Amino acid sequence: MVRLSIIIPVYNEERFLKRCLDSVCGLPDDVQVIVINDGSTDGSQKIFEEYKNEGFFFGNHITNSGVSETRNEGIADAQGNWITFLDSDDCLVPNGIQKILDVIDEHPDLEVIQMNHLRCQKDGRFILDPRYYSSPGFHDLKNLPPKWALVWNKLYKASFLIEHDIYFPPFQQFDEDRCFNLQCLSHTKGLYCVEQAAVMKHFDNDQSLCHTMNRQKITEALRELIRMMEYEDDPEMVNLIRESLMMHLNS
Repeated sequence: MVRLSIIIPVYNEERFLKRCLDSVCGLPDDVQVIVINDGSTDGSQKIFEEYKNEGFFFGNHITNSGVSETRNEGIADAQGNWITFLDSDDCLVPNGIQKILDVIDEHPDLEVIQMNHLRCQKDGRFILDPRYYSSPGFHDLKNLPPKWALVWNKLYKASFLIEHDIYFPPFQQFDEDRCFNLQCLSHTKGLYCVEQAAVMKHFDNDQSLCHTMNRQKITEALRELIRMMEYEDDPEMVNLIRESLMMHLNS
């Protein structure tokens, strides 16, 4: 039985890829790491060859399909009871896989769990920034924790995603995390948070999606949020989607 699948999409991340993959090496038998090369044109594929004996599942796209399609492919290939996502320019904390497994074991009946994360400072230190700290316990739709819209700080029960047909909006290149989590929140009506930190968040990639923003990407995100609001009948969810729309419009 596979307890956990870790999905890592990769596109032109040769500068940071070893840092990421090193953090998930030494897998327990019940953990699956899915690494998908999404049409990289740099040396990422060569780096994959260095890790071919680590037990990872490698996928490869001839052309770039985008992070949404790549993560959806990872979900389809996942064998674990739980799924999490790791960006290829970040890494797990030391002994991060075991920390995640411990959280899963402590909360077997939950469907979505948000963990804290450590943020890299300019001096190289990693800290649990109080501005983004998620206090333990359940947060309802009116009191969601900081960073609720992101997927790399969460654990998802695979059966929950399958039951409710939750996937990333195809070809969406910005804020796809938010749309994915809004689908989850429509069913869970909130988020359960734990204090444990799992991911070490780096900010040294000037080619990441958040650093290559443009009007087209924002427009795609707006269209998907509007579509979701048209089909949502829960007033609290409608308000949450509306708040997301206003955030983008104000930007």
